[in-house]
Amino acid sequence: MWRIVLAVFLAATWATSTAYAADETAHSGRLVAVSDHELTLEVMGPWAPHHTTVHRLSVAVTAATKIERVARTTKAVAGAWAGSFASTPLAVSDLHPGDYATVKVSQEGHRLVADSIVVMARTPEVGPTA
Repeated sequence: MWRIVLAVFLAATWATSTAYAADETAHSGRLVAVSDHELTLEVMGPWAPHHTTVHRLSVAVTAATKIERVARTTKAVAGAWAGSFASTPLAVSDLHPGDYATVKVSQEGHRLVADSIVVMARTPEVGPTA
């Protein structure tokens, strides 16, 4: 009897975890186009030996989309250490082609909708030290 209960519990746990994981996915890459209601993200993948290519995703941006820029801190801040990440809220108009971003999306019908966009702050180019 306990084996049946355990099997049902494990099956239910697996089913709910895969359903939750399918609700939202994250894509990281370079923004190549930005408008008030949509962005295009250039990403690598899917990863496969000798077949990996760059492709573009069009993602809708809504009023509910949370947008922020993250940057490393140079000094310790309250509740964090020097070198941790600090975030700053942004508007869609602050996004630019060339920015590197991670976009969490959910599927609504036949389109991808951005739930959140996290943009890495640009840092100066660092060349070879030799």
